[in-house]
Amino acid sequence: MKKEAAHDVKFDRLNIRSDFWRDLEKRDAELLCYSCQYGKVVVLQRKEFPAKIPFALWGEILRQFNIPFVRIFFFVSEKKRHLPAVGEEVGPECVNGGYTFPCSLDGIVIYRAEEATRVLIHELLHASCTDNAEDSEEMREARTETFAELFLVAFLSRGSVRAAKKLWGIQAQWIRDQNYVLAKKYGVTNWKKYCFRYTLAREIVLLEHGIELPEVPLTEPTSCRFTSEELDAMTY
Repeated sequence: MKKEAAHDVKFDRLNIRSDFWRDLEKRDAELLCYSCQYGKVVVLQRKEFPAKIPFALWGEILRQFNIPFVRIFFFVSEKKRHLPAVGEEVGPECVNGGYTFPCSLDGIVIYRAEEATRVLIHELLHASCTDNAEDSEEMREARTETFAELFLVAFLSRGSVRAAKKLWGIQAQWIRDQNYVLAKKYGVTNWKKYCFRYTLAREIVLLEHGIELPEVPLTEPTSCRFTSEELDAMTY
């Protein structure tokens, strides 16, 4: 975990991981470890902001992925995803919350508490070799993010088609609302914009599978989170 804290990655522009490690060295943070037959979660948290890990849900997700033992490094940051001032870039510091290496179970890194379960699913998809080598990096991320949200709805609905329909309705509206704001106010309309792969490109992937989004946006969110608050609240 110390190695990951020191590792320079383009996604963590806010230096969340290195700041946490310094807090550990100053004894303002604590290191905990939880393990089961499917994997291990190493948690670095500040004492005033303890992790809220839904162990039953995470264990079920790991079991359903049916992959060998996986290591998860969780830096429990309270920093949320916010849209910047209009006109500024919606960059990695606004959207990213984790990373891993394709086809590697050595270490999934999550460094935000917000949407941690959705990030876990996203990174597990990478780690379990679901990426299509023929896709561009941008399209791989678009496909992975789209299916991470679909899988999250599936896990939360617990086999109920009725529940899945309701939850996907909530998430689909969130995607429409967020895409509207990003396109209208931030000019995120094509692949040249960094966050397009995680946001508006989802609609491209969904349409490939015959899934349409609502036509009319209902709100103009200021959050840059990918999962609606209602779905995220259900993961705890």
